[in-house]
Amino acid sequence: MIERDNRLRRKRRPIVLMVLGIAILQSTISLLHSTIASMGNNSDHELPLRSTVPIPTTTTSRPSDNPNDFYSSLSYRQSLGFFNDIPDDSWKLMQQRARTFIQYSNPTQPAAGHENPIMRYLNNLQPDFTCPHVRRVGGHGNGPKWTCDPHRLAKTSSAAAAAGSGSDCLVYSVGSEGKYDFEDSLIREIGGTHCEIHVFDPGNYRRVGDASLRNIHYHSWGFKSSYDHEYDAAMITLEAPLQGQKPKLLSFQETLQELGHQDRRIDILKIGCEKCEW
Repeated sequence: MIERDNRLRRKRRPIVLMVLGIAILQSTISLLHSTIASMGNNSDHELPLRSTVPIPTTTTSRPSDNPNDFYSSLSYRQSLGFFNDIPDDSWKLMQQRARTFIQYSNPTQPAAGHENPIMRYLNNLQPDFTCPHVRRVGGHGNGPKWTCDPHRLAKTSSAAAAAGSGSDCLVYSVGSEGKYDFEDSLIREIGGTHCEIHVFDPGNYRRVGDASLRNIHYHSWGFKSSYDHEYDAAMITLEAPLQGQKPKLLSFQETLQELGHQDRRIDILKIGCEKCEW
């Protein structure tokens, strides 16, 4: 008799659990319906007061799709309008990294190792700022270069065109040897020829139709130092055998004056000129 009663209890247990589960499910559905109804009656779609789920909040200024909000971000104001989608907290971290990074392996003697400039550069100076969307423009090899967020030039130029002020995008490409991988790829990256691109090389690498079709302007001179005349002599010695004559060299300041760019901002400065970077 006792054994039979135990078997009956075991048979009833699943039925009891199932009924209990149904009751809980019905209660949950009822609560969900009342919650949805409460949210529907609330124009701000806030959670009902009885909910204990915290509502996420943030005090970070983040630019939205509204162009007017871009002007309130630190990145926009402090990058002259170039960065307009970096949250303030991320921008401050980027600034902190740049301020605190020690560039020299021996800060008390920063000129140590100057006898070997290449090794001194490798052992000391390192990039302390990284653009969010850096891209390799032009592919592989020596001519192409890593470029900071080139897509932003399309945005900047489009905004200038919409305002009726035209494009103020300006690119300097120093060193060519007749290879235009970087310049042609940049035009594709930014979606048009609205950027004014100037190529500098003391050789003769002008392409027919570049100025009118691609807005690429070639100048047959190289760059020299504005103060180090020993360097200038070395550059002339380096370039003369390649050209068969004394190459034309101008300083950066003289180049700006020659082209009337003293008051213009250079958006991209690409340099690959066999030591003239120094």
